[in-house]
Formats: sequence, C-alpha cells, structure tokens
Amino acid sequence: MELQKTIKEAIVLTLKKQNKPLSASEIYDFIHSNNLFVFKSTNPKAIISSELRKRCAGLNLKKAYPQKLFKKDVENRYSLV
Repeated sequence: MELQKTIKEAIVLTLKKQNKPLSASEIYDFIHSNNLFVFKSTNPKAIISSELRKRCAGLNLKKAYPQKLFKKDVENRYSLV
C-alpha cells in the first residue's frame, strides 16, 4: 500500500480496508505492518489515540476538530462515521 501523507489518512484507510471496528492499538499495528505512515514519535500509539479522539463523534474536547470522522463503541473500538 502507498505511504499516506497524514496520520488521519492512514487511520481512515486502515478502517476502510479492515471494514470493522478496531482499537487504537490494532489501527497502529495495521498502519505499521503495511507501512502506511512513518511515525517520528517514540509513542506512536498515543498519537493514534489522540487523533482518533480529536475526530470522534460524541467527544467534545477543547482541541477537537469540527469534522468528526470516527465513532467509538462501548468496547473502545473505532469505526468510520
């Protein structure tokens, strides 16, 4: 698969390809194993979690983006809105 320009794009592609709700850790594992994004962080799973929360429907965070792309279920798994 092609390297994505942003973390958001890599997450969206992962959720589309897997076509099922995934945890932040599962999303990271898919991104990493398929070389979708190169992380420069020492804690890339935290970066994934933060990006998911900022774009998650139903979560009103100060640093949230207005466009919501993800939703979270009761098992803390994310899917596309």
